[in-house]
Amino acid sequence: DPCDASTAIWGDVNGDGRFDGQDVVWLQDFVHLQYTPFATVPGTPNPFDKDAFEDICLHRRWMMNPNFDLLPVDDPSDARYGMPNIDEADVRVLSKATQFHARFLEIDFACEGGVYGNVSVTAWLGRRCYREKATNDGRLQTNVYLEYLVGDSGTPGQSFTVSVGDELADVASAGVAEPAIAGIVQ
Repeated sequence: DPCDASTAIWGDVNGDGRFDGQDVVWLQDFVHLQYTPFATVPGTPNPFDKDAFEDICLHRRWMMNPNFDLLPVDDPSDARYGMPNIDEADVRVLSKATQFHARFLEIDFACEGGVYGNVSVTAWLGRRCYREKATNDGRLQTNVYLEYLVGDSGTPGQSFTVSVGDELADVASAGVAEPAIAGIVQ
């Protein structure tokens, strides 16, 4: 089922149960013919509200925006506010993933008691007909770099610990942390 996030094939945006070049072509057509007018022209209807696309499930929509960026709209009254920026950059990521030059990231963030945060990142390979996590060995090794912001520029320095697998880094922040840790996601 292309809509079951626990079993769906990563990168399968056209919903045929496979990840291949047809997904890249499908996304490219969707970007150029449907999403770009919505993203660039205020008042243009969201293509996901049209009959032809309203049944596209959340998992497939997530696969359409593998770099997780949002449209650069700062007005909450604009229908495009907070919407994913599905564009040519996403088509390139999908294309690269067909050749194992990009990975799909599954990111889970949770706050505990409003004080402690936990971020979990899992990298997945774009396999044609099955799901496979990226590993830390062999030719398909995956490095994941995280950049994070802690507080705003007026927040006093904070310290926290980041762990990746068995790597551990202590980070002190004066508002903005530099890209602080690189590690292998297992």
